[in-house]
Amino acid sequence: MSITQSLQRQQPGSILKALPRNVLGACSYGVGLGAVLAPGLTGRRLFAQAVKLVGSAGLKLAPSIYKSLDAGNREFSTGERKRQPIRQRRQFAALLADADAGKIEVDDAFEQLDIPEEAYAEAEKLSAYRMFASVDPDAEVAVAYSGGGDSTLAALLAALYFKRVHLVTGYHTFIGHRDRAVVNAQKLTDLFGEDKICHAYVDTNRALQQMFFGNYWQDLRRYGTLPVAIGCLVCKMSFDVGTITYAKEHGLKAVLDGADLMIKFQLSQGHPEIMRERERMYDAHGLAFLHPCAGLDDGATTLLIMGRKLHPSMLLYPVQPDCRGYDFLGQITKRFYFLNRYGMDGLSELGLSYAKDKLALCGELIESHCCECSTSEADCCAGCPQRQ
Repeated sequence: MSITQSLQRQQPGSILKALPRNVLGACSYGVGLGAVLAPGLTGRRLFAQAVKLVGSAGLKLAPSIYKSLDAGNREFSTGERKRQPIRQRRQFAALLADADAGKIEVDDAFEQLDIPEEAYAEAEKLSAYRMFASVDPDAEVAVAYSGGGDSTLAALLAALYFKRVHLVTGYHTFIGHRDRAVVNAQKLTDLFGEDKICHAYVDTNRALQQMFFGNYWQDLRRYGTLPVAIGCLVCKMSFDVGTITYAKEHGLKAVLDGADLMIKFQLSQGHPEIMRERERMYDAHGLAFLHPCAGLDDGATTLLIMGRKLHPSMLLYPVQPDCRGYDFLGQITKRFYFLNRYGMDGLSELGLSYAKDKLALCGELIESHCCECSTSEADCCAGCPQRQ
């Protein structure tokens, strides 16, 4: 009996509950098949964007569908973290953007943000030396860098400790606005200098194509709609391929990321066993894999406090690329169908098996994959082979 069949037998459910679940399941299969039938990565990206447009319009026209289906899954969306409501987070970001643009004074912005005292205490206790004691401070390291709050905090902590920090931003055709990663990368360069901070882009289209779509039919037969639900995990592992390749070519000793392990259903960074499997892969290539943000209650606020302490007039806050459609497909399938049918235990069990399958491909890709920087030499580190 397959894992999927075993899990299905554990979820009898009522006919009324099964109806929307099965409708969503059928839609998930349709989306999955459509994605693989679309020509090339660009065609698949356009297909995902079209589905996102239609789905978003549907949820706006009938918000009660979203609320009723999502009611039982809220614990999976929040995990162990008490997150701000979406509207409050948007106000938070808009206020910081105004302060960054000089529209309001930084002091006034901080007063309006009303940051709790415990956040200042957490930032004060944060010790880069304690976290990185296993790696020589004279080493050069990489940070898997999106420009978001957690990866920027990881980069800031690394810069306080290590000799040189390479910010490695992975991208592929599903990533939009990748230039946003430059915003905080430049601020970190201004803080620590060009001798300390280096920013490079790595193209991971080849890895994504082979890992996600190379065996897509077989994956759909074995795992059902899971590949649609956790495309973000394969995206993350395609970045692993690019980052490890870059680190090996530049003789780096460690890679840091912004994983926080706080959101349980986000298997790309919230699943401890999958994280350990990824750590084994890095270790096999002679690299330490470090997660300085793991366990922090609010990395974005900690980043804001620490950045202002280093430079009172500079604000470091999340500014990162986004996904062109596939994140929407994953959220809908995972939260409204997969968790509804199999529960968190089912998602975790199937996700770990799927991750192991994909990690088995990573070694082959790393051995055959070259560092593919952005077309502009200015985007590459001085040590990149493309600039020799």
